[in-house]
Amino acid sequence: MSVSLRILGCGSSGGVPRADGVWGACDPADPRNLRSRCSALIRQHGADGVTTLLIDTAPEFRQQAVAAGLKTVDAVLFTHDHADQVAGIDDLRAIVYRRRSRIPAWLWPEACPALINRYRYVFEELPGSGYPALLDCQTFGPGDVITVGGAGGAMVVQTVELDHGVPCAGVRVGGVAYCNDVVRLPDATLEKLTGLDLLVIDALRYTPHPTHANVEQALAWIAELAPRQAILTNLHIDLDYKELSARLPDHVVPAHDGLEWSLSS
Repeated sequence: MSVSLRILGCGSSGGVPRADGVWGACDPADPRNLRSRCSALIRQHGADGVTTLLIDTAPEFRQQAVAAGLKTVDAVLFTHDHADQVAGIDDLRAIVYRRRSRIPAWLWPEACPALINRYRYVFEELPGSGYPALLDCQTFGPGDVITVGGAGGAMVVQTVELDHGVPCAGVRVGGVAYCNDVVRLPDATLEKLTGLDLLVIDALRYTPHPTHANVEQALAWIAELAPRQAILTNLHIDLDYKELSARLPDHVVPAHDGLEWSLSS
């Protein structure tokens, strides 16, 4: 079996450009600077097919799914309940209709009540509504291991705890780890992120931020953890793709929407 990752979206909470049309330092002529909000796919490829884990449903999830040619997912994991990670949740409806069954949805315990209250109809078939529920809610605690079933075989997902000012989750599948909203990595998490082929990590901007890593902090973690390759995500309008690329070590690249990674790449 092998594991691949697709960056569905890599922008900060406001996206690039922001809703007011501001691109900041980003060159509008470079399509890699057009960033939707953060979401990702991790796929496990086996002899009989593919097992697909969706991480978060960004506000642009419909466009992201269309661009990826996404037909089905085997599970969705929500890292936390902020709007930039969950506001596209209703667009899972098309996936549910195609697969003709609810999608298992894994929620961080602290996010569970808020998300269910906000989107109760997604998790429960409300009396008289006529709309079937979309997601089968399951919770996980810090450091729990989750198993996702699918045609590519059972995907073992190691969750890791992230400090984002609120409880937040990252994931590791085989040699691939995804940690898109984080300002501090606890020691227990650092221990779980050694020996990686790929680390996707938050790097919001050049200057410090109270709830996100900046570029300097992200590069320090990369140097400490020594993955074979790293991708910087959650990129704000401060970070132009080409300019940032020129500053990075050879094994580190900025994310762009639609970026695909596999061990062979």
